[in-house]
Amino acid sequence: MPSAATDADDAHAAYLYRPEARRDLGRKCLQCVRPTDAVKLWFLWRAWGREGMAARVESLFRLRDELVAGIEAAPNLSLALPPAYLNVCFRVDPQRDVGDRDDFHRRLAIRLAEEGRAVVSEAPFRGQIVLRPAVVNPRFDPEAFLCHVQETAAAL
Repeated sequence: MPSAATDADDAHAAYLYRPEARRDLGRKCLQCVRPTDAVKLWFLWRAWGREGMAARVESLFRLRDELVAGIEAAPNLSLALPPAYLNVCFRVDPQRDVGDRDDFHRRLAIRLAEEGRAVVSEAPFRGQIVLRPAVVNPRFDPEAFLCHVQETAAAL
């Protein structure tokens, strides 16, 4: 199967195709890692119906809003921009000298994934690296997530 991305694509989607990542699944199939999304959606729609799907989506947006409120309330966290969907881009101010702040955010994303409690991508935005969790799990706990981010950031 040909690669789903070209070198030209890499320049525009560096946050998707990362050669240093342990698992770079983006190059394995069309649409990055989404080869069967339409089939999954169809099965969910058949099982839950329109009302069930609407309730699920609304609950994810509520969780996203709770995450945003938690970020806005924390003195050392800041939103990079208001979220348009379920991805939330934010930065952590470690409130101490950690050297390169972008490198700090990359290391934080890696550590969170290694600990197995949160998978957070990091992405470039307006000349800096931001953390980019996507709220897609209905059991997501924004408060616990932010506590974990804070604890992990303090330990780096």
